[in-house]
Amino acid sequence: MMTEMDRASSFLRSWIIPEEKETDLIEQGTILANVLGIENEDMEGELDQVFRVNSSYARRNKIPHEVQVKFVKRMMKDKILKIFRDEPIVYGQTELVVLKQVSWRVREMRKQYHFLSNKLNENRKKLQVADTTVYFSQLGCKKI
Repeated sequence: MMTEMDRASSFLRSWIIPEEKETDLIEQGTILANVLGIENEDMEGELDQVFRVNSSYARRNKIPHEVQVKFVKRMMKDKILKIFRDEPIVYGQTELVVLKQVSWRVREMRKQYHFLSNKLNENRKKLQVADTTVYFSQLGCKKI
């Protein structure tokens, strides 16, 4: 499991470049370099692999295919995620979408605990309702 998580830690998934014929995927690196304020030559040294992933979801909904970028160092991916988290970045007329790569084992482990999180959320809502009624009774308000 660790090797898969280590491998996923250097990947970045995104929908940045609109689908066009003969689109150069290295342009992805140029866009990221402009966003980060890094020279293009330095960014090309940080990129390990850039490839487009075809999915039936993208085909059905007529959206651009997902582009996955693998960086040489994980630090660059973390830096990009921090920038995108702070403020949305627009390329052309579309807002750039950047996603973290989560390994399938982590997703499966999260599914196993989904029932527990639902139960905890229900209990939290009940406590909030109880706190609200206590608050109103302390003010001397009557329930209608």
